[in-house]
Amino acid sequence: MLLLMLMLLLLMMMMMMMVMVMVAVMAVGGVGVLLLLLLLLLLQQQQQKQKQVEIQKIQKYKMLNIQQQQQQQQQQQRLLPPPLYITAAAAAATAAAATAATAAAAAAAARLMMILLL
Repeated sequence: MLLLMLMLLLLMMMMMMMVMVMVAVMAVGGVGVLLLLLLLLLLQQQQQKQKQVEIQKIQKYKMLNIQQQQQQQQQQQRLLPPPLYITAAAAAATAAAATAATAAAAAAAARLMMILLL
């Protein structure tokens, strides 16, 4: 009978040890799950930061591209031929100068002819 009681006590102690081991394993597993969740949270935050940096780079490049386009447009406007009225005015001034020169040359030739004839 005593032997039976000792075996029962030993069995209960083994069961208690098994329960304690199971509780320890579950606790370690719970800590592992918490660490895994923390790691996933950190990875998600890092990805969000990377996305924000990428968005900022894209916005910066867009702003630079817009500025370059504006500068190119300004340079193209500088290189465009002058408007038609400026061209027409320059042509009229050139024609007037040529006419005045021709008239002066004709007057000088007439004077020379008059001098030669007299």
